[in-house]
Amino acid sequence: MTKPITETAKWWGDFDLPTEQWFSWQIGPMNLYIKRSLREWLFAWQQGHDSLHLITEGFKQIIAEPNLEGFEQSRFVFEKSSSPLHLGLQLADRSVVVRPEVTLRIPAGESTTLFVSTPLWLCPSLHNNLLLELPLYRPSDTWFGQNTTSGELCYMTKSRARTEHTASANYPHRAITEIQVENKSRATVRIDRIRVPVKNLALYEDSLGRFQSDTLLLSVHSNEKDTKMEVQKLVDQSSSRTLVSKPRFPLESGIIEQTFAKLFE
Repeated sequence: MTKPITETAKWWGDFDLPTEQWFSWQIGPMNLYIKRSLREWLFAWQQGHDSLHLITEGFKQIIAEPNLEGFEQSRFVFEKSSSPLHLGLQLADRSVVVRPEVTLRIPAGESTTLFVSTPLWLCPSLHNNLLLELPLYRPSDTWFGQNTTSGELCYMTKSRARTEHTASANYPHRAITEIQVENKSRATVRIDRIRVPVKNLALYEDSLGRFQSDTLLLSVHSNEKDTKMEVQKLVDQSSSRTLVSKPRFPLESGIIEQTFAKLFE
């Protein structure tokens, strides 16, 4: 069911937009304008500097043509434009390296659960044809690996890496990933940074409108080669969550390696 053209609190999904009218939208740090004409769609967006900006305004029609100076723009042309426009959501297109504000240490034999948040990508499409992928906040680039030839290009974000879900702020443009860590080694595990493989995770929305990814289970062993991370699907764990998007790159085994930059203190 498409949304009405008046202002709405629901900022993603299907929207039936009439021609020759401007619509504005803000979610967290991003401002977005969309206009549908008889033969084209115009998108204009600008990203702010505050990655944790909380102000949210749903789609609303505006009267005056907006000032698009400083905005990135894309035009898509058709023989005849059509509607509805689907605004989908995805987790980031690369892994996200999370650096805790304070180094974490997990003693031998102990376990804990960490909650980290990463930004979402907005994905406009028409009739299942993807038009754009717009990060609601684009983190800086970083390299994750043992050297310059072994590793991967990732995004970098700082996090408090909270140990209680209820303490996590509900940023509407970000998703929470729960990481369960079991230290089965004989030494204290020091966590300076964690590579969160969000490109391999599905995205869900709970009954309160909060976004969450699949859960990650990490078992740390004395031998680093035995340390692996496992993806645990949420879809069968709770009827209060609905699937928003599937993983960009599904894993057949569900196992992810090379999780920590530094494993042991």
